[in-house]
Amino acid sequence: LLYLLFSKQKFMTLALFLAIVFGYSLITIQRNKVWLSDQALYQSMLRDAPNSVKGRLNLATTLYEKGNIDAAKKQVLIASTIYKDHPTIYFILGTIAANEKKFDQAETLFLKAHTLDLLYAPVYKSLGQLYFTRGEYQKAKEYLKTYIDNAYPTLMPQEILIYAYSLAKLRQYQQSLEILDQYPDKLINFADNVSFLKAVNYYKLGQKDQAKDYLNFDSKLSETQKIELIEKF
Repeated sequence: LLYLLFSKQKFMTLALFLAIVFGYSLITIQRNKVWLSDQALYQSMLRDAPNSVKGRLNLATTLYEKGNIDAAKKQVLIASTIYKDHPTIYFILGTIAANEKKFDQAETLFLKAHTLDLLYAPVYKSLGQLYFTRGEYQKAKEYLKTYIDNAYPTLMPQEILIYAYSLAKLRQYQQSLEILDQYPDKLINFADNVSFLKAVNYYKLGQKDQAKDYLNFDSKLSETQKIELIEKF
């Protein structure tokens, strides 16, 4: 849960949140969803058309989602020899690097994908998540805002939460509240996270009575402990 991460040291926060950020959101590539679970279909297609960049990258995605990272990398590298300027090549490699905690490399790869195609939506999400894990909240906000403004209904609750958190860290408390209230249906299963962020935002706005209405985010903590956690935010 997000509020538990906030009370940890920075290193632990990044390590734990990485599992949430990059774990829930596997590679998103425009493709026929029917193909997604059919690795054999991609392999058959590549036997007929070995120079198909799309086929290579779709197979790489399937392999990655199954945890076969080395095989996924191999397909991406083959694709790069066919057409090196395809943004998905760098996006997949960046996602793999991020999961391997090679954040500088991941940033370089994501930015390369972004440069090649400014309309490539998934990279906005990944760059926002990456900058969030680094505590670079202004950059996280900028990329996530662009993604969120264009991603509904595919928007995931974690993306909304880290955007709202970034806004709060930038002292944009009212905007953070507004984004949380904008997507109640998306956040229905994240009540503790929403309560914590709302408590933080109201408290920092000086509306402490409203903040107390949202101190239900952890039954193991006393009210005093929750207030201390909010004050340290």
